[in-house]
Amino acid sequence: MLLDYNWFKQFIDPGINSEELGNKFHSLGFSLENVDDNIIDLEITPNRGDLQSIYGLAREFAASTGTRLKPFSAPIQVNKNSSDFVTISHKAQSSVLRYSYLIARRGKVQSSPDEIANRLKNQGLNPKNNIIDLTNYLMYESGQPIHAFDLSKISSINIDFANNKQSAQLLNGDTITLKEDNLIAHNKGKIIDLVGISGGAVPAVSDSTTEILIQAAIFSPEIIRQSSKSSGVKTPASYRYERGIDIELPLQALAVAKEMLEKYGFVVEEVVDLYPKPTNLKTINFDYAKIESVLGFAIDTEFIESSLYNLGFEIDNRLITVPSWRSHDINIPEDLIEEVLRIFGYDKIQSIALPVFKNPNITPNVFNENLKALLCNNGFTEVISSAFISTRECQLSDFNIDKVVEISNPLSDLNRYLRPTLKLKLIEAISTNPWLNDIVLFEIGNIFERPDHQTNMLGIISTKSIKSIDGIKSELHFESLDTEMPIMKHDKLRRRLYFLEISTESLKFETDTNINLTTGRYRKVSKFPPIILDIAIIVDQSVSPSDIERYIYSQSDKIIIAETFDEYVSDKFGSGKKSLAIHIIYQDISHTPLTDEIESLHILIKQKIVTQFNAIIR
Repeated sequence: MLLDYNWFKQFIDPGINSEELGNKFHSLGFSLENVDDNIIDLEITPNRGDLQSIYGLAREFAASTGTRLKPFSAPIQVNKNSSDFVTISHKAQSSVLRYSYLIARRGKVQSSPDEIANRLKNQGLNPKNNIIDLTNYLMYESGQPIHAFDLSKISSINIDFANNKQSAQLLNGDTITLKEDNLIAHNKGKIIDLVGISGGAVPAVSDSTTEILIQAAIFSPEIIRQSSKSSGVKTPASYRYERGIDIELPLQALAVAKEMLEKYGFVVEEVVDLYPKPTNLKTINFDYAKIESVLGFAIDTEFIESSLYNLGFEIDNRLITVPSWRSHDINIPEDLIEEVLRIFGYDKIQSIALPVFKNPNITPNVFNENLKALLCNNGFTEVISSAFISTRECQLSDFNIDKVVEISNPLSDLNRYLRPTLKLKLIEAISTNPWLNDIVLFEIGNIFERPDHQTNMLGIISTKSIKSIDGIKSELHFESLDTEMPIMKHDKLRRRLYFLEISTESLKFETDTNINLTTGRYRKVSKFPPIILDIAIIVDQSVSPSDIERYIYSQSDKIIIAETFDEYVSDKFGSGKKSLAIHIIYQDISHTPLTDEIESLHILIKQKIVTQFNAIIR
């Protein structure tokens, strides 16, 4: 949002310069992008649609500083609450929350006054004429999108949803193909407005226009968001509608429009307000004591009430009435606490050290973290996957699809269902690491079942059979996953896997003490492919494979995995001897490893193993 400092001063005297004003808004939680020649570029959070205007920002500044604010406008006097000119279809009625307009005639389209033209230029717009500029000017000043129709070019405005593949020509000359979720206005079947987004070319105001209809309406934010996405058209008007407009703003904006039109020589003949279901102001029961429990410190009651009052809230024995312009983002007591804290000042929050508990309660979260630590200490690797699965994955699995929870409005077919098991994603994780021999993965997460049941589960998948896990005394029964299973064929897995899925509530540790995670070494993941080579050696039976693996790791940063995949004792190797076969996976962070470079390193490692462990290369 570009805040024009001089325009801002029309409503309030900040008493500070533009740079200090930008810093003030930054302290209120709105990022300051830039200050250039009295134009302040602010990043407004999406929940604050009420701040997408000069007046909205002035109102926020006044609330935070106690500065006197000039009222924007009293509502315009309405002549009628029904209309023969504007009709709203039954299907569209829930999407058109309020439709207000005025009709003005006998005026002249001409250039805008210099002040208006210059202010629009500061917003990055090219002035057109006094009517088009009026609509843009009021939107940036009040936050209410305004649209003007040339009345001589239309006989009615009918609001409805478009037919699929219907075309419309917009004000900028583009012709777009519409879908059934696009809210439109038409006149005798001809589309004249992509509602809430862009006007149509047919009723556009021109230099010869003498009679106009000025529309100030409120539409459902969700409908405008969906329509903008499906049509591919995004405008400053749609941007504001998506974030929510004050339901009381249309008549205030039309009052200013009337005043300006009369200065241009127009005569306002009719003001209509279609508002069949007036919205009641929201109320919230607010226990001030909750502030201390949420923030960790108390705030004076008088400060709480004065802050909320300055922000436009009404207070009646701690029953808080939310002002109409904040109805879209204030819903619960915690929202009110956030408002008080913003006025109090984030910079005034003191750092408080968290208490250290020697014996914390073993909550489900603590239990899961201990379980993760235990599994990692046993050499398992954690996987964190999406809770969504696709239709294809459902079809390839052996569970009852009637019990699977289906998403009502999925983003794509890949996210149509909630997982009923951890198995699918763990199999997929195995399939993405085809060059590793021994893999032991686990995941802890919820699975879902109709109608609304979810269970926290531990899933383990391994390329080798597991009989027990050190530290867990519960019985663990692993299922053998055959390569003929449809999901295994789909993921092109040609080796047997072992899978376990068990509720975390049924697990028990061998001790009740907290488990400390073994310190590991972090290394970056390379985007370059690995080279895999093997070493087969004969050593004394007393030599531990893990000692050899640790020694191999210490020889080079290019070694990412060293693992023993075969250990065999036989008299043919000599008395007290055994054979070991070891995978070594080489990979470089900066480039694809060269064959000659890795082979030289591999030969050197074999020579060092021979010396260090008195080994014989097979």
